[in-house]
Amino acid sequence: MSEATKTTKKNSSIITFLGVIDGWMTRGKNLHWGAPADDAHRRADELIDVLTDIKDSFAEDYMGLTGTQLTPDDVENKPCLAENLDDFITEVKSTTYSFYENLPSSTAYVGIKSECEAFIHNINKYSYLIKALCKTK
Repeated sequence: MSEATKTTKKNSSIITFLGVIDGWMTRGKNLHWGAPADDAHRRADELIDVLTDIKDSFAEDYMGLTGTQLTPDDVENKPCLAENLDDFITEVKSTTYSFYENLPSSTAYVGIKSECEAFIHNINKYSYLIKALCKTK
């Protein structure tokens, strides 16, 4: 087993972050259903698609790094309590920034880092689209 694989298996922050994304997906869908206007409804749905894609990408990269398959019990949903889309996107942004900043600098993590950078781009874009252009409260 390579050193990167051993390090990744010990690095449960990726598994934890998958659970955080799970919580965002659930809360985002709830906010989508309860959106006060059509624009917020549509943007929330688009953001859920982004979350779904990034969760799958991170999980598959993690399994490639570790050489192990995730089991149905490995990822624990971490509930998100945001009450509106403004608070939701703020939480997604700050938590993702922190996750990214704490990723190991090892070459083995460049894929996850690259995907995270693209995800941060999408978060910034949706932060603007939601906070500046949508009725969210």
